[in-house]
Amino acid sequence: NDAIDEINTYDISAIVDTSEYRSLWSEKINSTIEICRTKENNSAIAEFEKLISSINAVGFDNVYATTKCTLLQNNIIERKYIIARELEKGNKLHEAATAYKEINALEKKRVPTLSALRFILCKLKLGDTSDILQHKDKIYSLLKNAAQAFKAEKDDIAYRFSLALLKAGEDKEALSILADYL
Repeated sequence: NDAIDEINTYDISAIVDTSEYRSLWSEKINSTIEICRTKENNSAIAEFEKLISSINAVGFDNVYATTKCTLLQNNIIERKYIIARELEKGNKLHEAATAYKEINALEKKRVPTLSALRFILCKLKLGDTSDILQHKDKIYSLLKNAAQAFKAEKDDIAYRFSLALLKAGEDKEALSILADYL
């Protein structure tokens, strides 16, 4: 860290492209990840976000910056998953749903991820039938397109979704969900 800070005081933009400078940054990133293993989740996330901002400010080429930022972003996502699961287990379902939504935005995937499924599960657990019925298309899409690796979550969603449909008086649709997904 001190070496990078010292080099940065000289404001020599040509140094950014040297392997030595990149090695210093790689070491800084790896040591930050290692140090953060023992830190509390929110504190580690703040450190990773600060480091991403620093990487972007340096002016590295897109490939190097993307590689290093993706590494840090994955650590952020991992920590946010831990926070979201703790919230969900503590029955803080609104907060957990918000956390899963943030994770889903960070993941930027076209296929349903665990965060999208857990978000829907939190919403279903909250039991707001009108809210659930407004998002039926999204729930159907998740059930249809989620990977088999998420079978437990898909089964739980199908079960809870069918209960919400029954509660809303949509018996045939609820039976269809049960037949198609359970």
